[in-house]
Amino acid sequence: MTIKLTENLKALRRAKGNTQEALANHLCVTTAAVSKWESGDSYPDIENLPAIAAFYNVTVDDLLGVSKMRQAAESEALLVRVWENNNKGKIFDNIELLRAGLREQPHNHEYMLELAGMLTSARVDDETWERNH
Repeated sequence: MTIKLTENLKALRRAKGNTQEALANHLCVTTAAVSKWESGDSYPDIENLPAIAAFYNVTVDDLLGVSKMRQAAESEALLVRVWENNNKGKIFDNIELLRAGLREQPHNHEYMLELAGMLTSARVDDETWERNH
């Protein structure tokens, strides 16, 4: 698991249009400290993480990149199920899995591509779908 704190601090600050000084003042630390956090030369004290997250209006998980890591793990697990089902010829099960996955992660391009491939290769029409469900 790779923590993305350094990258996320920079990205959040830039996205919000804030300065290192603004965060430093909010936390009562020096601007040099914030600069070191963003460059990866040091890290904020763990007690500061909730305050930093609140400053940027994100969760601590988002700040650390845990949410994205969790989402990637869930995505990988679903795709493994799809590939296993594929080997068993369970195309309609895969279509349902991928549709459910897209409801949870609507911008997941891998799900979209897999679903498009399933629909194209199966040439699913309404009548075929009804017969199989």
